[in-house]
Amino acid sequence: MQPRYMGRIMNTYPVSEPKMDHISSLNAQTTIRYSVASLLFALGSGIWINATFYTELPPIARLATLYFAPLLLLASIGFVVGAIWSQYQRKGAWEKIKVDSYPIAAVAPATQVVVPISADSLKTSSAGIGSAPLSG
Repeated sequence: MQPRYMGRIMNTYPVSEPKMDHISSLNAQTTIRYSVASLLFALGSGIWINATFYTELPPIARLATLYFAPLLLLASIGFVVGAIWSQYQRKGAWEKIKVDSYPIAAVAPATQVVVPISADSLKTSSAGIGSAPLSG
């Protein structure tokens, strides 16, 4: 589309509903995976940072520092890899849509964008909703 009031060309690609659902699903997967990766990274690094301020750790804190924190960080890396993979698939789906489809070019008329206002409508609308028209 090429709206006259904006002076730019926009391509419109016809996309089937299953393809759009697939792309939306990949978008949600990417967002969720990055969010979970951030959470796991914060938890794992928080355990290690907290352990640096103690000279002697209780047994449960020692286990968390030695085993649980590295597992959280590894899981975080796994979620980041999954998010990157989802982004890669989403980009590939959009590229396939662009290659397989022909963009629809249209010109939006500027007359539908600007609607002329009469002086009578200004008198009645400036007083507010439900009020009497202004006297001339």
